[in-house]
Amino acid sequence: MRPLILACILAASGCETVVPESSMPDTDDAAEPVPTQSGASPTSECSETDLPAVAPNFAAAGESLVSTSQGVIQTGGCDMDYTVFEPGERVTDVTVVLSHGFMRQQRHMAGWAEHIAGWGLTVVTPDLCHVSAFDSDHEQNGVDLANLGASLDRGVGTLYIGHSAGGLASLLAGREDPGALAVLGLDPVDSAGIGLAAAPDLQVPVRAILGDGSACNSQNNGFGMFSAASDHHIVGIPGADHCSFESPTDGGCTLFCGGDGVGLSDEEISDTVAGMSVAFALWQSGADSTAMQWWTPGQGWYDELLDEGRIVSP
Repeated sequence: MRPLILACILAASGCETVVPESSMPDTDDAAEPVPTQSGASPTSECSETDLPAVAPNFAAAGESLVSTSQGVIQTGGCDMDYTVFEPGERVTDVTVVLSHGFMRQQRHMAGWAEHIAGWGLTVVTPDLCHVSAFDSDHEQNGVDLANLGASLDRGVGTLYIGHSAGGLASLLAGREDPGALAVLGLDPVDSAGIGLAAAPDLQVPVRAILGDGSACNSQNNGFGMFSAASDHHIVGIPGADHCSFESPTDGGCTLFCGGDGVGLSDEEISDTVAGMSVAFALWQSGADSTAMQWWTPGQGWYDELLDEGRIVSP
């Protein structure tokens, strides 16, 4: 990715490589570089120190060691268990609350949690209380997440990330929690228009990454939900199925929600989800301003992902 990213950064920064006139070829057909006169060489109008920093490859593992601990909070008439993934060296005091989907558990988010924490953010994975076939209450899940986020807030705010029904609960928590900073949906799924009705009330940025439309994500109805927020941006990953947004997933998901294997490889999909999730968290927490390059059209990383077909604009 690096050569194209550097070219985009150069263009965006206004830096221009200047070639002396004597070195310019007479035609566009020159196969070899034309020697310059008197040893002249191409120069740049700005030095390396003038260039904006290029964001890291957040799909790679971070350098921080991660430890885990267990906790429980009583909310909504249940005791909600959660795991804290704590980096050895925090880059921010912002906490990330990362939620699983319908009829799933926090263990299905553990891989993403460890990856994000490796970049220096505290991540918490709860076991949502109301996502079973016998107890489905998305609005209460949103309240529960907001209570959890508030209880762990170090005074600088909380980020909410969620998969499937956890994406809906995260959006609702973003509305309920005054300390919410932003919301990211991982193939989020709305239910009975609850999220669609709530989204216009959100006062924070919302972002979403979608997989291919299927029965398991209600044919991408999360798009309508997240696009109803005033500050939103949504991308899709070609070939990603509903289970691609779990880490780790298992047969309980792939049996019913697995894809057809057409499109990007599992590794490419996983790297894209991981990289964009870390970038979202670092950017929206204020820990790394370069991370916005992964989410901003016209920036090197975002345009590279588009050019490689790793993301599309739905």
